[in-house]
Amino acid sequence: MHYMLDETIDDYYFSRMRKFPILLSVCLLVLAFGAQAAQTKVPTLEKIPGAKPRNIVFILADDHRYDAMGFMGHPFLETPNMDYLAKNGVHLKNAFVTTSLCSPSRASILTGLYPCKHHIVDNNTPIQPGTI
Repeated sequence: MHYMLDETIDDYYFSRMRKFPILLSVCLLVLAFGAQAAQTKVPTLEKIPGAKPRNIVFILADDHRYDAMGFMGHPFLETPNMDYLAKNGVHLKNAFVTTSLCSPSRASILTGLYPCKHHIVDNNTPIQPGTI
């Protein structure tokens, strides 16, 4: 009985070791492509001669359902100002967040970075010195 237990452990160990070269290859590929992506330069935008700057009003509502506005067909909410803005401006029907927490999501909107880059990962941790 002791022999069968050892054989089972050895089989398990060797079956895991057979997958190691594949895992190592995948990790090396990810590192190689990640290093190449980090060296890629971000293109700069050229200013168009004679173009007027545009005004952008970005409204961020916290804990707000997508349909909680009159122009979205809500049965009893009246939002005349938001209705006017949606009718005469732009309403983005598909919006996504990097995280469902307030602070990390806002930091991503303001910086254009994912939480793993701006290091604001929850609503309670103070901002690290040098972040702003």
